[in-house]
Amino acid sequence: MSRLEKKIHKKLKRRKIKVVFKVLFILAMITNLSICIFIIDKSAKDMLGTDAYLLNSFIDDINMDDIKVNIGEKINEIYKAKDKIIKLYNDTKNKT
Repeated sequence: MSRLEKKIHKKLKRRKIKVVFKVLFILAMITNLSICIFIIDKSAKDMLGTDAYLLNSFIDDINMDDIKVNIGEKINEIYKAKDKIIKLYNDTKNKT
């Protein structure tokens, strides 16, 4: 092999090694993050107690119908405000 071929071969080998190390790094970070989340969750349960730490009960208390009604009311308010602004604009435009 010539020097150029050896150089190309070494570069390709380095690239493969870099890709492998990047994948290993990402896997290590994912593992580290999941362990940290588990530890934080366990600590929160221990500190607050099982009665105070009820995320599922909060999700069950949410009523989708109430949310839909509230969104509908807000949209109607926005349309009314828009109509008032357009009416005021047209009134001022007609006066001039």
